[in-house]
Amino acid sequence: MDVLVSAHQVPTIDVGGLSSGKRSDLEDVGRQIGAASRSIGFFSIVNHGLERNVAEVIREAQRFFAMPLEAKERVAIESYFCGYTRLDRENGEPHEAFDIGPEISADDPDLLAGKSIFAPRRWPDLAGFRESLTEYYDRGAELIIRLHQAIAVDLGADIDYFKPFFPRMVNLRMLHYPPHPKGRDGWGIRPHTDFGNLTLLAQDNQGLELRTREGNWIPTEVRADALMCNIGDCLMRWSNDTYVSTPHRVFNDTGRDRHSVALFGDVHGDAVVSCLPSCEGPDRPAKHAPILFGDFARSRFKSGYD
Repeated sequence: MDVLVSAHQVPTIDVGGLSSGKRSDLEDVGRQIGAASRSIGFFSIVNHGLERNVAEVIREAQRFFAMPLEAKERVAIESYFCGYTRLDRENGEPHEAFDIGPEISADDPDLLAGKSIFAPRRWPDLAGFRESLTEYYDRGAELIIRLHQAIAVDLGADIDYFKPFFPRMVNLRMLHYPPHPKGRDGWGIRPHTDFGNLTLLAQDNQGLELRTREGNWIPTEVRADALMCNIGDCLMRWSNDTYVSTPHRVFNDTGRDRHSVALFGDVHGDAVVSCLPSCEGPDRPAKHAPILFGDFARSRFKSGYD
């Protein structure tokens, strides 16, 4: 049975069935994710199993960004996806960030060869911060793999098609958006699409908006028990544009600080992103040439920094 999803409203999907071990539950979740991904490109998930971790990691974001600038600068970003990024550094936009990638060492072969877009993790002097973020990262990466199993089934691929591509690539990014000054044009983050596969977002305040297919911007709902998810450019390529990546932006005009924590479920750098066999045919040729994800990610990441 087809699942109908509005192109103007983000659906909420109960993903509790992902942990049941039943193929029928996986297929049901996959159908719902697929319907959302074919239309609005966003969906909210509940019963994901990370509720306690989400609450903790949001509190850690609030604690970290409340630290004096001098303390945050001690872990300033020195390489891709590692450390603190000060306010207004990314395209002059009014937000600050803190990133960690997979756990790698300073003598990691890919790092030394210049192939890695990650560097060793850096941690601030903040009790409990490292433990909370590490647990959220690890459990979130597991959830991303389960979600991709449902996606693979929906797209007609093998259930574990995406699983080998995920080690060493998930990125966690904490963001802080101060209240937007009244009367100021612009946004906390400019309109963009995510370049990877799938993004999971925890948030404590309004501000995230997405663009409908007709070009209208609509706000999204914030729920403490839910994670907002959206499709990225690479999953759109893999699915031969069956799934769509949707432009989105942040504009914090609530008068209160906004904190969010994004988990970017991206594949490893050596993965060749190419059309799934199940998504092409004689009457539907592949729309995108194969691309090495590492090269694609590096080019997109560099464009965001001064």
